[in-house]
This record gives sequence, C-alpha cells and structure tokens, in this order.
Amino acid sequence: MQGEGGVAVLINNAIFSSCDQIITNSERVVATKLKCHLSGGIGIVVISVYMPTNTKTPTDKDEYIKTCASINAIIEDAKDCNLEVILLGDLNCSIKQENINSRGSKKTSKNGRIFQDLISKKHNLSYSDLSKKASGHQNTFQCKSKSGKVFYRSYIDHILNTKGLDQYLTKSEVIDWDIENGSDHTPILSHYDFPEIKTANDAKERTKQRKRTYLFQKASDTQIHNYKNQIENTLKESLKTGIDSNSLLETITETISKASRDHIPYTYPSKKRK
Repeated sequence: MQGEGGVAVLINNAIFSSCDQIITNSERVVATKLKCHLSGGIGIVVISVYMPTNTKTPTDKDEYIKTCASINAIIEDAKDCNLEVILLGDLNCSIKQENINSRGSKKTSKNGRIFQDLISKKHNLSYSDLSKKASGHQNTFQCKSKSGKVFYRSYIDHILNTKGLDQYLTKSEVIDWDIENGSDHTPILSHYDFPEIKTANDAKERTKQRKRTYLFQKASDTQIHNYKNQIENTLKESLKTGIDSNSLLETITETISKASRDHIPYTYPSKKRK
C-alpha cells in the first residue's frame, strides 16, 4: 500500500486479503489495518511516515506539527478501537539514548522534542530500536559530499510500538551499510514474535454468531468525519455507474456497514449464560 509522498507499507501476500488501507490526510503518512488478530484478539495498525526535514523556519515547524497531527489522529482512532500500533519510518529527528545498550543520539533534537510531545510521550510509545534488545550501527543516516566522503552521521529513523506489543519484540537491529545500498539511510529491522496469528476468516468463524454493537456516541470527531467521508465517496463512485435501484440499496447497506467497521468503536453483546 503506497502513499503519495514516498511512503509505503509492504505486506506479505499470505495476509494481504486481511488488510485494509486507512485513509490519511497527509501525503507523508500511509497506514494499514491488519484484520488478523494475535492470540487474545489483538489487532494491529501499521503506520509508515516520512517526516519533514527540519524546523528551522516557521513553515518547516508548521509542516512537522501538521504531519504529527495526521499520525496522532490515526493512533487515537486505533486506540478507540482497541488496536495496537507500530509506527515506523524516517522521523527526521534524533532521540536521546536512554541506556547503554541502545542505539540513538547524545541529545534530543528540536524535531525530536516536538515528536515526543505530540506523539511518543503522549501515547506512551516504545522505541523498539532504542531498547535493550537493539543492536547494530549507531547511526541510520549519513550525509556525503559529491566526492563520496561522509561528513555527517545521525540516527533519525525509528520503529515504535504501543506498550501492548513490547512483550512480542525479540530484537531490533540497524543493518550494516552496504556498498549496494544507494540510499543515504540504512534499514532498521524489528522482529516481533507473535505466537499465534489468525486471519480475518478465522476471526469471523469465532464471532459469526455474535453481532457487533456500534458505539457512535463514543466515536471521536475524527472517526465520525472519516465515517461520513467514506460513505459519501463510495456512493458517489457507485452513482456514476448508473446503478439500478435494487443494487443501489444493497450498495448503501454494504457501504454503511464497511464504514462502521472501519471507523466506529464497537462491542459485542455479552453471552447469555445458560
């Protein structure tokens, strides 16, 4: 799933059918919801981002804060739906090293302070690549002159997750610089060992006798906005095709159901004891 600003999420074909792209309001952010569930019913939202480069001018700072707001809206939506979050990408910020075993920087940059205040501290996210399970190089970015000489290195790429996923993290590593790597960034890999993953079809089998109750009164303004937009955009496309009345009614029903599943918090009625 690819955004418009050089960001993407690559998904294994084995679980692609169990994924839904999340509509974002930023070309710097792309996100997908995994409809599969971990043991215990944990769902996951994966967010890939490319943050603005610096905050030297008011315009730069506004762009950085605006991108943080887009990320924040997705995380808030996920939390309201009891979903865990993995956030990764070029954050263009340095975060102070928290322990001797971690990667990172000696101090937190201006971008880093903004990111922490608006995202990581606000949502209590863990930096998997700065944890005691991290290894590899001490930098993820190197700036070269035209002659190829490296004159600046920094650590500005990160992988974060909500606390509920800490227990599944086994290791995180910054990959060695490779001569075949044409980028000025080097990859970070974080490994999560999930003991059990069930597909959307497995989840349906478990809950097919239980209908969801959607909690519109608990939906945030962002969730209601996305819910309405999805319905409006889908129906506009359907009407362009000259759909007949019977098919239109079916389309309206399916569109409302899907928008509810994608954006509105829900619960299941308690099982009646015999």
